[in-house]
Amino acid sequence: GFAGVIVDSQANESVASECGAVNILRIPWGIDISVFSDSGPPMDLSNWGVSEDEPVVLSLRAHEERYRVGDIIRAFAGKNQPARLVIGNSGSLTNDLKSLASHLGVAAAFVPPMDEEDLPALLRRASAYVTASEVDGTSVTLLQAMACGVPVVASVNAGNVDWVPELETGFTFPIGD
Repeated sequence: GFAGVIVDSQANESVASECGAVNILRIPWGIDISVFSDSGPPMDLSNWGVSEDEPVVLSLRAHEERYRVGDIIRAFAGKNQPARLVIGNSGSLTNDLKSLASHLGVAAAFVPPMDEEDLPALLRRASAYVTASEVDGTSVTLLQAMACGVPVVASVNAGNVDWVPELETGFTFPIGD
């Protein structure tokens, strides 16, 4: 067995317990709330074709299969959306995601990875933050969005349920829906 283990979520605590850990300390990741807050200017996204008055749905997960960014693009397809989908970050699927958006007629704005100090302004520009991930312990970006006062929409995975109880701190949906 283990002498002790540190975990970041209820889900990881359960796994540690099932593996025989007796001394389990749960310490969720934290964020600097003096930096990530709703006070301060929002980012100007006009360089990526997003007008100042356009509502923005923002995704910042890495472009990898387990984060299911394609699900978010497909959710926008075939609908007359009042909001612009802005997809930040990058990864091995970036080109595939751009092709998917184009193929489905989704006018997504793809924003490259940004330095940490630019994220608060980007998050403050969002009307909503969405994550469709199938895996999470504690999603730091989800916490950052919440600290910036952005409504969150999150897939129901083991980590997100600790942070997004339905209709309390945001909205949830089944993975893949």
